[in-house]
Amino acid sequence: MSDVTLQSALLEEHPASGRRRVRVRFVVASVIVALYVLVAIFGPFFTHFSMNRTDIVDRLMPPGTAGHLLGTDELGRDMVGEMIQGARISLTIGIASIAISLTAGTIVGLAAGYFGSLTDGLLMRLADVQLAFPSIVLAIFISAALGSSVLNVVIALSLASWVIFARIGRAESLSTKNRAYVEASRLLGAGTSRIIGRSILPTALRPLTIYATVQFGFVIVAEASLSFLGVGLPASDASWGTTISDGENYLSQAWWVSALPGIALALLVVCMSIIGDDLNERRS
Repeated sequence: MSDVTLQSALLEEHPASGRRRVRVRFVVASVIVALYVLVAIFGPFFTHFSMNRTDIVDRLMPPGTAGHLLGTDELGRDMVGEMIQGARISLTIGIASIAISLTAGTIVGLAAGYFGSLTDGLLMRLADVQLAFPSIVLAIFISAALGSSVLNVVIALSLASWVIFARIGRAESLSTKNRAYVEASRLLGAGTSRIIGRSILPTALRPLTIYATVQFGFVIVAEASLSFLGVGLPASDASWGTTISDGENYLSQAWWVSALPGIALALLVVCMSIIGDDLNERRS
């Protein structure tokens, strides 16, 4: 018996074990994400970190130094406070961007699928044009054109992310609008907005929510990438991408400046992907 066949047989024999492993993975990932959120919300009340407060005497202190648990950066700023502020900004930008792109994409997708014909053609051709450009390249272009600020980064990432939500919303609308309960609502005199909001939207929420969970990781990485390239947040705002970029010149003598925010970023993205995968498995 081959290894693949043997593995399949074992999974079929012990399905509960497989589900239990998935459940544990989901719980661990959820706890880690919850810790990120708690640290981002309450951490600044304990660190009192400022990007403008520097201490050249204590610059590039290694992790474990008294008073600096994770060391200091090239300007003597405490890495704990800098990473907490970076987490706060990254999560804020991620939540805001996903909320805007999810809302806009859902409205466009449901409208395109429900009305069809000319409306569907125009909206989906617009989506096709945007899909011709890689999302991160489009975000870089928009952010560079608008300038460096938290609001402009949110706008850039929202504009780069709405298309897939529109595609999902359209697909769900097309598969739902002719079902019996939708036809019944229509015959009873329900208006278009009520049919879309009460009958079609609820069926689309689950796949949209699952994709939003996965897309959240992309948005966090995209924000860090923009800041790393210098077209994201201004230097006065703490960002994981900016910190990684600043520490690039000190990798040989102070690896922690770039490595620690990079690890924090990677862990958050992996946990969000695990949560999204688990939700998708439960849906299927």
